[in-house]
Amino acid sequence: MFHKSPLHDEKIGVWGGMSRRRIVRPIFFLETLNSQWYCDNIVYPFIAQWNEDETDKAYFQQDGAMAYSVYMSMALLDNVFVDRIIP
Repeated sequence: MFHKSPLHDEKIGVWGGMSRRRIVRPIFFLETLNSQWYCDNIVYPFIAQWNEDETDKAYFQQDGAMAYSVYMSMALLDNVFVDRIIP
């Protein structure tokens, strides 16, 4: 008798954001993160929640995941946060 089991445990990603005014609800995902998905499903919705005062003074910090640091993601963040990105 054989018992099937996955080679690796299922993994889940969690992304969250906060400012001094609010905590952005966490985003849970099972997908393998790529730059397009990160921009469309995390960065755009996150920035859309902020008003101009928040984006003008905010710093954006992220870890070094490949999807976060490719040109597409960095160009989007640089357009909003200019020189206030902490890699």
